[in-house]
Amino acid sequence: MPAQATLQPAIEALHQQLAQDGKAQFQALITEQMVREAIRTARMSYVRYGLAVGSEAYVHKTLFPLFDRIAEDGQWPSGVEFSPFYELTDEHGTTYKGLGLSLEISTPDEPYRGFSLPILDVWYGRWV
Repeated sequence: MPAQATLQPAIEALHQQLAQDGKAQFQALITEQMVREAIRTARMSYVRYGLAVGSEAYVHKTLFPLFDRIAEDGQWPSGVEFSPFYELTDEHGTTYKGLGLSLEISTPDEPYRGFSLPILDVWYGRWV
């Protein structure tokens, strides 16, 4: 039986990608502890603020167990990947430079084929 993939090598691969993309300045913001905490916080917000009608079963039966495997156990399930992006354009057409990082979760056999979980948003000059 192959060894279970873990979170730390996925973060190391992301750090390599950031370096290749000329964005090494963001590496220090992305640690295993930070990613785990971001997932825990997102999970808590979904519980606290409610879920979209029709998605409760998907979130509770599919996403929450994946979130827990990563955040609590440090596992890296198949079908999960980091997706960084370096520009964000707002509704007024202003483009901000920085880093957006999401956790992309592929669930092709479920009612929703995938889910994007925000991990980090750092935009220079953006008013929130």
